[in-house]
Amino acid sequence: MDREKNQKGLNVLNAIFGTWLIIAPFILGYLGSPRVNDIVVGIIVFVLALISAFYENKWSQTINLLVGIWLIISPFVSGYASITGAMVNDIILGLLVIIFSGAGLGFVSNVQHAHASDDWNKK
Repeated sequence: MDREKNQKGLNVLNAIFGTWLIIAPFILGYLGSPRVNDIVVGIIVFVLALISAFYENKWSQTINLLVGIWLIISPFVSGYASITGAMVNDIILGLLVIIFSGAGLGFVSNVQHAHASDDWNKK
């Protein structure tokens, strides 16, 4: 039960990070490419966090981990590294999404391994 609570907690945090990405451009006041990037990525992070909260799976956590990597490199790839607020926000949020999605992947793997062991012991 504690693992399940921890997993849900990680997903709630990722949903909060997604929500922040959606509203950050309006609060921090940046426009254009970084605004569009953060809103789209925020929606993706939020939706995948919700999926992960209700359905144990590796794919949604893995995609969120990859999205976190995108957040870190997007200011440099998309050319808005000079917009300090957007760049710092995206790098910090990218690291957080990577950390919590990676931790979530560990929980999913452990839970799936435990279920497989239980199934094996029943035979």
